[in-house]
Amino acid sequence: MHKYKIYNSFILAADERANKVKSFPGNTSEEHKKCQAVAAATGTRIELSESKDGSLTVVIKGLRAKVEDAHARLVRDLQTQASRDLDIPKDHHRKLIGKEGATLRQLEADTNCRITIPSRDTPSETIKIVGPREGIEKAVAYIKAVSEREVSVTLTLLIT
Repeated sequence: MHKYKIYNSFILAADERANKVKSFPGNTSEEHKKCQAVAAATGTRIELSESKDGSLTVVIKGLRAKVEDAHARLVRDLQTQASRDLDIPKDHHRKLIGKEGATLRQLEADTNCRITIPSRDTPSETIKIVGPREGIEKAVAYIKAVSEREVSVTLTLLIT
């Protein structure tokens, strides 16, 4: 085995799969086509195995950065996407975005979610999070924690 090759596998439960149609021998499923496209785009090898309970095991092989990229793409493509709106005070948004958007990009990468924060010119305080349920929960927890820290910093400054 090449020292730079890694393997990553994950399982999508039947109720988490975006495409609910079971595949059968000789049939190239929509999921299989998406995996082929991701494999071609990322230079990885992707294998699928569907179990009797409808869950799908995905194995990705390749160089670390390419495997991570393929994993993120596949989660977005194969897993059921949900969305959640979260109202966070406008003055906390800059902490969530970070310098040149670095904090937001990292949060999106860590959660496999697309997070939309309204521009400062917009009166809306609503942050929209789209992605897998697990990722949304993680993103919401992080965003709320940052917002609560900002509130406590403000209160501390007001008290002293």
